Amino acid sequence: MAKTMKGVTCIERNGSVYWYARIDGQRVYCGQGDKGKKLAEAGRAKHVAKQYENREMNAGLKVKKVEFRTIKDLSNWYMLLPTVQEKKGYYRKLNAVGHLLDFFGNKPLHAAEGDDQEHYRKWREGQGAACGTIDFEIGVLSGMYHEARKCKKISADTLPGQFIIRGDKNPRRLVTDKEFEALVKHADADFADVLIERL
Repeated sequence: MAKTMKGVTCIERNGSVYWYARIDGQRVYCGQGDKGKKLAEAGRAKHVAKQYENREMNAGLKVKKVEFRTIKDLSNWYMLLPTVQEKKGYYRKLNAVGHLLDFFGNKPLHAAEGDDQEHYRKWREGQGAACGTIDFEIGVLSGMYHEARKCKKISADTLPGQFIIRGDKNPRRLVTDKEFEALVKHADADFADVLIERL
């Protein structure tokens, strides 16, 4: 008897040959004689092709889907989150993101490491931005990455090693006695009371 394809078997009884194909782990009867053999081989071939297709699909699903390729992709996702949009400081964040994207633009996600942040800081300082403003913008950048990591949109190795916040604040100068007296003199009665109570 000629060799048959794997997964196709036959049983010979009383001079007749009955053909079977293994499909989904079960032996399925396909017919008798040459016609049965052809049907068994076709059924098995179809099953193998389907299994191969399923394996390819499953392999594709197992590979982690890249949600974001650039910092712009990340920021677009982050700023559309309802939890971000409903916060009181949303418009300040929106302004911060505008500056971040002007610098980082379409750079890949790994282009926001500590040294990249330092370059950003120098760039913003050149534009006259205060240290506290830049710290806020770096904080927004940090929020984007950490939220994406929490939501499993990026892998741990995509997260920058650090977010550099200087924390430098320009202390407000003390008002002199003379300046305070002038302020009280020009304030209306209610505001003057507030100023005096704050002493």
